[in-house]
Amino acid sequence: MIILRKKIHLFLGFVIGLVFIVYQSMTIVREGHRGLLLTKEKLSHSAQTLDSVLKPGLHFTIPFFMHPILLDDRLQTLVFSETSDENNSPEKPITIDYYAHWRISDPIRYYQKTKNNIQQVKSLISQQIATLFHNKNTPIPFNQLILHGSNLQLNSALSTVNKQLKTAGIQLTHIGFKQLRLSAETNSRLLNSMSTEQENKAIALRSEGQANADLIHANADNSVRLILAKAKEQAAQIRAQGDAEAAKIYNQAFSKNSEFAAFYLSLQAYQQGFNQSTMNNSLLLNTENNPLKIKSLAPSKSKLESTN
Repeated sequence: MIILRKKIHLFLGFVIGLVFIVYQSMTIVREGHRGLLLTKEKLSHSAQTLDSVLKPGLHFTIPFFMHPILLDDRLQTLVFSETSDENNSPEKPITIDYYAHWRISDPIRYYQKTKNNIQQVKSLISQQIATLFHNKNTPIPFNQLILHGSNLQLNSALSTVNKQLKTAGIQLTHIGFKQLRLSAETNSRLLNSMSTEQENKAIALRSEGQANADLIHANADNSVRLILAKAKEQAAQIRAQGDAEAAKIYNQAFSKNSEFAAFYLSLQAYQQGFNQSTMNNSLLLNTENNPLKIKSLAPSKSKLESTN
């Protein structure tokens, strides 16, 4: 019984050890990465060619003697800056930030040159780009090339940089402009200039709006005057027609009895003369004339007899 237990323990120990060894020999390379096998921090002889670079997937290695190192094979970004003096004044520096997209083109050369040290990679790329910035043999400055250069000119510059970086297994794919950083004085002056420009635009817009408003008011006033003039003209015409009709009716009525017409007109005159709105009214009468010219408005006796 004791011997059986020992055998079981040995078998379990063997299985656990085997699982541990298999686990240690397994290497998983994630998507977007490459793997290299190292022996004592050096590349193994089997990893000296590109065919031996571990691709994404599951791989088995010799445990305890080889350990893999993973390299990021994705596109990466490096930001670098160039500082220049505004109008050759050291007190007013201008800093221009650029970005560069790069990737690993040769994992073996990359590791041999940089040991996967990102700071060393940035230093190599920055050195090559700084050489382009200070190269006086180029047709146009490199910063102007990035901002205004054609794709052909930019690809030519990238090709020049990649020839130098090829030994390090690095390839630049694109260089572009990121941002412009000005000195405090320059930034304040620029903001003031922009503020003044916006204020001038606002003043111009307000002036234009006021001019349009004045024009609208003038057109409205002209329209009102035209409408009122037309209305007055029509009212005068209607009043004249009414007066003509009234005069015609009065004439027809007065022609039938002239004495009554004279009497009625006299009453109208006296009524207007003694209007209540006037407090001090005086009337001068001639004793020789009948002011109202009142005669017997009733039919005479002879007329009545003749009618009878």
